[in-house]
Amino acid sequence: MARKYEVRPNDYAWNCERCEETVLIARFEEIAKFIEPSAVWRPEFESCFYNNGYGVRQAYIDDINAVRKRRRLAPIMFTETDIMDYGRSLDRQAKAEQRRHARDELTAKTAEQRNKLVDLACAEAAKLSPPHRTYEQFKADREQRQLENAKSLEDARKRTTTLNGINIAAFTKPRELAPEVALKMLSLASDPALRDEILARLEPATALTAAESTEDPELRNALVRRALEA
Repeated sequence: MARKYEVRPNDYAWNCERCEETVLIARFEEIAKFIEPSAVWRPEFESCFYNNGYGVRQAYIDDINAVRKRRRLAPIMFTETDIMDYGRSLDRQAKAEQRRHARDELTAKTAEQRNKLVDLACAEAAKLSPPHRTYEQFKADREQRQLENAKSLEDARKRTTTLNGINIAAFTKPRELAPEVALKMLSLASDPALRDEILARLEPATALTAAESTEDPELRNALVRRALEA
């Protein structure tokens, strides 16, 4: 019954159809009074299920079944099925209201009436179609995609560093200076090493363009020398 999904790594939950929730509610309320007062999972489960409309974590099913086992009652067994509109719905408020209504309806009935209603819900749940794809199949497909993506990234990294002799240093090359910026910086700089660094940031063709724009003979000569490096 229900659609299995992963809340977080190794923490699973179920999206149920309305008939499946009826069975779950009946099975939980059947043992609710026997749960230890110190059990912290009960208020967590009731808040998540009845108030917030979340899916049912497998951890809570295990907790409920532990109590049912002590009472020599059959456990709640979830198997994967296809789900319909209710199971797919993301309207958690509506689901929470539906669950509270189902709980109130069940608790208001006699034991005989309650058993008949649960039997009908079980029969309806048994008619649900098998899943188009199980969670384990989905998980295997996801892991395969992750492996393929990781391999693609690794291949891309290798191509970046080795294919056709690509030089990584080219990707970290400082941005080329615009001619007018270079001229302004050269006119302000007096340190020869600094001026050489500025000239190195100019492509030869750009240096020639800058040389044509200055009337300073010293700067012009330095820029023409840079242009000759083409």
